[in-house]
Amino acid sequence: MSNAMCHGPQTRAAAAALILVSAPVWAEDTVASFTLASGHKVSIIEAPFTESGLTYSESAPCLVDGQIPFGTDCSAPTTYVKSISVEIQGKKLQLDASHMFDAWGTRHLAKHEGKPVTYFVGACPSKERCYFRGLFSDGAGTFVVEWKVFQGATTRTVISDDEELISIFMESMGTK
Repeated sequence: MSNAMCHGPQTRAAAAALILVSAPVWAEDTVASFTLASGHKVSIIEAPFTESGLTYSESAPCLVDGQIPFGTDCSAPTTYVKSISVEIQGKKLQLDASHMFDAWGTRHLAKHEGKPVTYFVGACPSKERCYFRGLFSDGAGTFVVEWKVFQGATTRTVISDDEELISIFMESMGTK
């Protein structure tokens, strides 16, 4: 795991430029709902950080409730991901959204500045096994996440702000 999010200048220019969105003022929960090319429905709910009940520490390494936050550049988060759900074969499953901040905003699933991009993908290679990947950020604290689903059980297998891993995810998702 990289500490680049809290130390020195950001070197993720390609990812940040690709997913930079204006930071809106959050007064209430926002919901991004979309259907992936695979047909799976996804819902991401973000809420104002001030309503999270979590505490932000300005001392290095910029912890939120004693945990390393993803999605911030060492500044206090504006939002936190309250929940992420996917619908698989008519069943709504919750994905682990812990430690995810300033993640989705108002961006479009498949376009950025009129160009096609992909921020979230998912598929079920078999009836019992699925995977989902996402590229998240408000521009400065880019991070990637992967979840696997097996027989209705979900687990987050990756959450990282490592530049090499971000690049690998972007390439595999067709974003790069």
